[in-house]
Parts: sequence; C-alpha cells; structure tokens
Amino acid sequence: MSQSHKTAATVVPTIGIDTGKNTLHLIGLDDKGTIVLREKIARGRIAARLANVSRCLIGIKAGMATHYVARELCARS
Repeated sequence: MSQSHKTAATVVPTIGIDTGKNTLHLIGLDDKGTIVLREKIARGRIAARLANVSRCLIGIKAGMATHYVARELCARS
C-alpha cells in the first residue's frame, strides 16, 4: 500500500502527531505497526482532517502546540 494522505478507506487504529509551529505531521499505524499514513498539514486544519477518522488512539508529542491540538480535538469530539 502506498503511503498516501488520503486514507479514508484504511482503518488507522493509532495516529501519532508531531507538533511544530505552523505544521503538524501525522503518522498512522495499522494493527501490525506498519505506517499507513504520513501527512503534513497546517496546524489549523487538524480538526477538519481528523473529523472523519474512525475512533483511534492518538499520541501527541509534548511541546508548545500540544495543548492547542488537544483543545481542538476535544472540542470536536
């Protein structure tokens, strides 16, 4: 499977988010730990990008933007 950022049909049980000043990097893993999602998105688009993702475990790298991302995701859940 290619590592596309359009993974609507793929179930991604685990997503890691690496925060930066203006962009976020998403890495999605399947049940076997294989990377099935790699995507760089603007910080303000995180809630919209994850809106249609099925329920999953999300890990966020600790840093300056962590609280912002957590608030955005909690507000949309």
